[in-house]
Amino acid sequence: KVYCGRMIWVKIVNMPSSMLARAINGVIPSEKKDKVSFPSDVKSAIAPLFEPHQLEQRYGGTAPDCPPSETYPFRFFPRCRGGEHEVP
Repeated sequence: KVYCGRMIWVKIVNMPSSMLARAINGVIPSEKKDKVSFPSDVKSAIAPLFEPHQLEQRYGGTAPDCPPSETYPFRFFPRCRGGEHEVP
């Protein structure tokens, strides 16, 4: 209840089939369906939502692509709040 209503959006990428997407979409509550999407063109869908240096090249950013074996621990980026914010 503390975090109720904080989901702005969810983009599910690399979905293996449209049939699976329909099945997943069927279990999402109707009031949340407008916040969930399955973009077919991932670069154009998510690139405007992030700073380019925080997004891997395969997703339309400028950060180097990270192999699956190196995705954890998570990488944290400078200027995570955007270019106009100063680093303290």
